[in-house]
Amino acid sequence: MYAYEETQGIRGRPTRGELLRRYRRLAGLTQEQLAERTDYSVDYISKLERGQRRLSAATLDRLVQPLGLGEAEIAALREALEHPDEDKQKTATRPLAGREREQAELRRLLAGLGPPVLLLAGEPGIGKTRLLNEADALAGEAGWHVVRGGCQPRTLDPFAPLTDALVTAMAQPAPPDRAEARLYAERLGRLLPGFDGEDAGSPVGNGQDAALLRPEQARHLLFRAVTDYLHAVGGERGTLLILDDLHWAAPDALDLLRSLALTAGSATLRIIGAYRDSETPAGAPLGDVIADLARASLVRVLTLDPLAEAEATQLVTQLLPAEDEQRHALVPAILRRAGGVPFFLVSYVEDVLGRDEPVPSLELPWTVAQVIRQRVLALPEPARELLAVVAVVGRPVGPALLTRVSGQSEETVIEALEAAAAARLLQEDADGVYRFSHDLIRDTIEQELSTARRRLLHRRIAEALESLPEWQHTSGPAEIAQHFLQGGDPERAVIWSLRAGDRAAALFAHANAETQYRTAADLAREIGDEQAELEALDRLGHVLYRIGRFQAAVEPLERAGEIAARLGDRDRSVALLARSGQAYAFGGRASEGLDRLLPVWRSLDATHHEAPPSGILADLYNALCALYFHTGRLRDALDAAASAMASARASENLPALIVATIGHGIALGRVDRVDEERRAFEDAAAMAERLGDPLLRALAVYHQGVALLSVDDFDQGERHLRRALDIAEDAELIAMATFARVRLSALLVTRGRWCEARAEAERAEVDNRFLGPRPGGFYPLHALGRILLLQGERDAGLRHVNEALAMATRYEHLPGIVEARQTLAWQAMRDGRPAEAIARLEPALERVRAAGSLRAPLVYAWALVELGDTTRAAEVLAAARQRASASRSRARLPAVLLHEARLAAHERRWESAVDALEQGVSIAQELGLPYDEALLLQEHGRLHTLRAEPEQASARLGQALVIFRRLGAVTDVQAVEQALDALAGSGHAAHP
Repeated sequence: MYAYEETQGIRGRPTRGELLRRYRRLAGLTQEQLAERTDYSVDYISKLERGQRRLSAATLDRLVQPLGLGEAEIAALREALEHPDEDKQKTATRPLAGREREQAELRRLLAGLGPPVLLLAGEPGIGKTRLLNEADALAGEAGWHVVRGGCQPRTLDPFAPLTDALVTAMAQPAPPDRAEARLYAERLGRLLPGFDGEDAGSPVGNGQDAALLRPEQARHLLFRAVTDYLHAVGGERGTLLILDDLHWAAPDALDLLRSLALTAGSATLRIIGAYRDSETPAGAPLGDVIADLARASLVRVLTLDPLAEAEATQLVTQLLPAEDEQRHALVPAILRRAGGVPFFLVSYVEDVLGRDEPVPSLELPWTVAQVIRQRVLALPEPARELLAVVAVVGRPVGPALLTRVSGQSEETVIEALEAAAAARLLQEDADGVYRFSHDLIRDTIEQELSTARRRLLHRRIAEALESLPEWQHTSGPAEIAQHFLQGGDPERAVIWSLRAGDRAAALFAHANAETQYRTAADLAREIGDEQAELEALDRLGHVLYRIGRFQAAVEPLERAGEIAARLGDRDRSVALLARSGQAYAFGGRASEGLDRLLPVWRSLDATHHEAPPSGILADLYNALCALYFHTGRLRDALDAAASAMASARASENLPALIVATIGHGIALGRVDRVDEERRAFEDAAAMAERLGDPLLRALAVYHQGVALLSVDDFDQGERHLRRALDIAEDAELIAMATFARVRLSALLVTRGRWCEARAEAERAEVDNRFLGPRPGGFYPLHALGRILLLQGERDAGLRHVNEALAMATRYEHLPGIVEARQTLAWQAMRDGRPAEAIARLEPALERVRAAGSLRAPLVYAWALVELGDTTRAAEVLAAARQRASASRSRARLPAVLLHEARLAAHERRWESAVDALEQGVSIAQELGLPYDEALLLQEHGRLHTLRAEPEQASARLGQALVIFRRLGAVTDVQAVEQALDALAGSGHAAHP
């Protein structure tokens, strides 16, 4: 992290950095151009302008000619040089976020604890300089004398950064009480030839002639003079020596640093330095010095990591104006891009603040790009070339692929990768692949490439991946397709997009398959390849159909059929039309689908000699069966299913035969041919198991489970439903899984396991939202709404049921409309509003009869009884009794018996009412139907109350209350408690 100069200096005087920036801009130079003309690094120029580096007289002299400075400009800069304290006051340090561990080590160092040398290591921009600034500030507050310097790349000064530090220190007046410091300063003339001391030529003073000393003696005395000066200038409080960018220090300077550390045993001299460990390879001089000091317990090295997310957020928000909501909205994006590197974070903020746009954009800051470019340029040429390849690949990559793309030897590639990793531009994972250490590095390198170069690399990468066999069976096809596309080769991109879609579909990654097929279709259309477009649209429609997005499947299937017809492939065109017919049926557009299919079917029927093969006819008949069924034409549906089965057998089209058998079974169930229904589903399940298709297996097993439930085999039925759910979930068939969950939820309600039922319904409703609006979306909404009503959450339950009704009405989904109206009428009866229940049901009575519903007539009869219309109620109940008996399911009888008892009680036929209730309780207990049992017991208690039999009434109501409480039927619990309280209040019986 770096110091931050405010735009306005004290008393209006600009800082040195501001002056330098102003003069550079007047000269029409960029920082990069100025760095090139002065032989400095761009990073150094940037730090000079930011006030992060001291502007020495020598540096000023080197800047005069490139900037074209006149006498006035030079005088202004020299004046700024003479006011270091003032300039320091003008520089406001950016906030320090996090770094608690490092700050604690700074305080330990200044307290004289631990080793005398503390070194901060890390990559460029990680915040080393900011911590040095913090050390500077803490030392100043504690009374330490601070001597600070930094090193530059390619420096010719053998003792930098120590000379930089000493020149800065000696340019300041020595404290009056430290005359000894001035004496030692005079002995540094040989080290600092620009310093005018009284005895500048002598490194030792006292008249001793340096020429008479051996070189090693003179060197020793020079090092001792530096040590003495630093001890003396700080006095009793001590000196803190701060040295930045030690990775650029020459061996002589490092020897001097080692000497200082070895003599810094007292608490009056402490040293803190920073270096880039990405530019300090093993065996480098700095590494040797650190190792020597570590062996002597004289150094502690802290490696800086990127800031944690909370710390990075704190830093960014502190730098942004509090009232600027638009720029604060960019904080999450800045955090994602900068990745916790303080310099990157700060650079993004400064770039955003420097833009005058009303809604600022977020672009890669020039300063960040420059720092990264400098790090890349320091690498050998092979490493730079490989970095370009890794950037274009866009993911972690191993040496094998890079060897194929680059054409270099494996050894050269590995050496280049190791060099990039040593520079912290790449990092090696445990499995031997390499990735960029930061996304901004990849972005910068890729942006530097020309469009032509990028395209060439994309093509080479795609061709290299093509030749690797392992990429044919993983996510490789999608990557190959993408590289061919970006490499300007759409023909091969189409081929690989289709393969990628097939691969994704085989893995049940349907969303990815959809993306790949759409890409292939669009590319094929652009290049005029109709055959490839046909293949892509066909597969796209198939995927959308399988995941239950039926409406979305219609368009690609119809477009594919039109292309097939245009190409003269009539059989395929009919097959695609048949599949689109299925999508029309399940997508809530059955009438529209019939209008599309019937003309084709009639034309085929009229020209038998031109009819397509039986397999395609089977698909067409299956589509007609579904369309007839969803428009209520059950007899036509049965005939179409029979024709589909015959055609499928003739062509040995097993998938079509399974679909036809399931459709036939559903139609048989609707006309009460129960035994035939069950056999049809058993046959379909057996065939689907042999075929192994997950969708057909799930469908067959699901309907087999439903058929078992229709004969009250609840255990086997539940097992089959759960198996169908497992098959669908394993294959990511969300629509099928949702449907299975809804049916399972209804079964769990029937069996009294309401908590499990609600959990399944909630999961189904969540998955249903993912699939979007469609007719099948009715079922999860209605199932959850009904459970909420049962559990007493009236408002939430009604919201769900009304939303389900709206969806069923929108798609003209007959069973859904009947179910939703029945549930709303049932709730109206629970609320004591029979007239509203009648109004809910009467518009749907014809549909009720067509759909074969049983619950709706029973609620209708209940409402008629409450309104006194016993004659019509008796007729409705007689028809319901006949239908329940024909269904071969005894589980339907308790509900019928409950309403027959209500009618008998209303007519004062007490014995008939009691017989119906006792028979219903017996069946409910035998089959395990606790809610039906509790409702019958509650009605029995009401009957005893009407007959003034309080003890019997209290007993029956108490039994019902126990069951209702166990189920969590809140509304029913309240009703029974009120009835018991009324009995207790009348003095007839106590509350049980």
